[in-house]
Amino acid sequence: MKYKKLSPDDIQIPNYHTVSLVRMGNEAEIRYCSRINKPTNIKLNSEQYFNISSGEVRQYKNTAKNRSDSKQSLMKSFQRLRGIITTNVTNTRNVRFVTLTYKENMQDSHKLYDDFHKFNMRFQRYCKKNGWGNAEYICIIEPQGRGSFHAHVLYIWEKKAPYIPNKKLRELWGHGHAKINAINKTGVNGGIANYLIAYLTDAEIDPEVKDCLPKDSVKEVTGKDGKKKYIAKGARLYMYHSYTKLFRCSSGIKRPEKTNMLMCEAKKEVAGMEMHYQKAFELQNDDGFAVTVKTLEYRKNNMV
Repeated sequence: MKYKKLSPDDIQIPNYHTVSLVRMGNEAEIRYCSRINKPTNIKLNSEQYFNISSGEVRQYKNTAKNRSDSKQSLMKSFQRLRGIITTNVTNTRNVRFVTLTYKENMQDSHKLYDDFHKFNMRFQRYCKKNGWGNAEYICIIEPQGRGSFHAHVLYIWEKKAPYIPNKKLRELWGHGHAKINAINKTGVNGGIANYLIAYLTDAEIDPEVKDCLPKDSVKEVTGKDGKKKYIAKGARLYMYHSYTKLFRCSSGIKRPEKTNMLMCEAKKEVAGMEMHYQKAFELQNDDGFAVTVKTLEYRKNNMV
């Protein structure tokens, strides 16, 4: 499969072509595909799928040992995560960002989620006791280079988030270091979602090896100490095992709403919103079959 980046301005979407409109909190996306195809396979589980044309249940050819062996599947998971964060983080004053780590080199993702479940029960009781009410959560697992895991959690309240001391948070966690931070305005919606996904997939590299990698895969940043650092895009992907569930959400977390409609109708739905990003590309297989894809992202003005 060949990938070719296109100029979005060169791709004009016909008014009467069917597109997908995805609503996510204060954002919306219009997704255009030049060819609309019916699905041929339905996924049954991690090893099997149902082929509609033949009526057969078939096995997937390969089972990935880690998520980097199935990068497309991994990036789809991160795309779903981005949509969920964008849908639910609509007012940053109502959100707190929690990081939970272990003293020891803890490498069991199932234990992490079990420990988080127990921590969350204690955390929610503490919040209710102080009159702050229940907080919904999005819990994201992050692997480290040494093989250990820790968790990042977005806690979301219906009203302004309370102040909780780090000392109390560490007491509730009980397994090591824990900290809680507010999210500033730059983290609104797509901002915090994109930041988190970049943080979870990219990794810092030694300056001596940066020239060995493709230029478009390395970005230069300036650290808090004023020194330059080099980040390799997607370098952390190999750390994710195929059996690791990337994130979990509480029952009250909303999902993006997707609706198919004509382009002329989609334009009316995003009227009054500001388009802040667009991209386009072409995919072509070995038989010459090609499809053009374009995405337009819109954001409400005057977000908090």
